[in-house]
Formats: sequence, structure tokens, C-alpha cells
Amino acid sequence: MRANLFAAIFLVPKHVLEQELLFLDIHKNAVSSEQAVELAHIFQVPYKSMVRRLYEIGHIKKTLMNKLLAEPNVLLIRRKLQLENLIAAKPIIHYEGLAKNACDLYQEGLISPKRLRNLLSLLYKELI
Repeated sequence: MRANLFAAIFLVPKHVLEQELLFLDIHKNAVSSEQAVELAHIFQVPYKSMVRRLYEIGHIKKTLMNKLLAEPNVLLIRRKLQLENLIAAKPIIHYEGLAKNACDLYQEGLISPKRLRNLLSLLYKELI
């Protein structure tokens, strides 16, 4: 279970998933099977892993998770959305306010100097 949780956190980071949910305008506890299939495709993870990850980050309730996990037509949905054998789109990460927020967190003592450098390096890599 710990290995699965680590893999989920590594493959589908919470902040990236939340950004993608905002970008795709997927509201809390209103995820359709089609949207879950699309998210699984974007992050290149199995459908059931994506559904579990949505539950883990609190975006869906357990009842909706169970309903999505019971979806019998995932392969049909993938075909309908034309997601068969296509290269997945990369998740969109928005960096607005990252420098200010990172500096504020550092000044408040909530992140280390190493973490601050890491966050600011994301901006530098994005500019290249």
C-alpha cells in the first residue's frame, strides 16, 4: 500500500493535478467517467489509479469514487474520446505568483533555503 501511495504521489502530484482540474474546469465531486479517463490519459496512469488519486486529494467523495471504479466501459470511453495510442498532452503548470509565494513562505520560516532555491529554479527552467 505504501509503494502504491508513493507511486501515486510521484506520478500524479497533488498541485499539478489540482492545476489540471482548474484548467479543465472539473468541479469538486462532479467528475464524470469521461473526465477521469481524460485525466488518466494526460498523466499516463491507469484509470483506477486516477480515480483513487482524485479521492486521495479530496476532490471526490468515496461514493463517487466507488461509482467511477465500477464503470464497465472505460475502454469504450477511451475509444470515444479518441485516446487510443495517442501521445498524452503534458499537464499545464501555472507559475503565476510562484516567486512571491516562495519568498513569503521562506520569510515565514515555512520552507528551507534549499526548497526556496528549488522552487525558484522552476521559474528559470520555464524561461529557457
